Amino acid sequence: MDTSLANPLIEWGIMPLVGKEFDERSLRILMEDVGKVFIEKVTCGACKGRATAFSFGGGWYLLRGIAVGLGLPYELVTPKQWQVLTPGRKKGKEAKDQSRAMAMQLFPECSKEVKLKKNDGIAEAILIAEYARRNLV
Repeated sequence: MDTSLANPLIEWGIMPLVGKEFDERSLRILMEDVGKVFIEKVTCGACKGRATAFSFGGGWYLLRGIAVGLGLPYELVTPKQWQVLTPGRKKGKEAKDQSRAMAMQLFPECSKEVKLKKNDGIAEAILIAEYARRNLV
């Protein structure tokens, strides 16, 4: 699902899956019509176990690989860069709640997608897109 934000040039999307595996074909189709891709530059510090770390890294490199394969420029955005959108950011679960609250404040039309705690990643994707709109585009 793609949701356009206030700026029609910025979109975010939920990583398409088939079961628990990344759906590479759907992701490629999703990315075909974008001008530039913004990917969070993260480490797997919170990963518990090798399988989780492997999956996490696989998704990160999959995004980069599809962008390169489609000839799309991409920009890596660090958490420190986009988290300026949540002043006074806390640590841990409180930080995730802050991300959800800020995404709903900036984009009330996305409230349905980010109101659940389990969707904090969607809220962070929205904030990365907003950071890109404000600073990098």
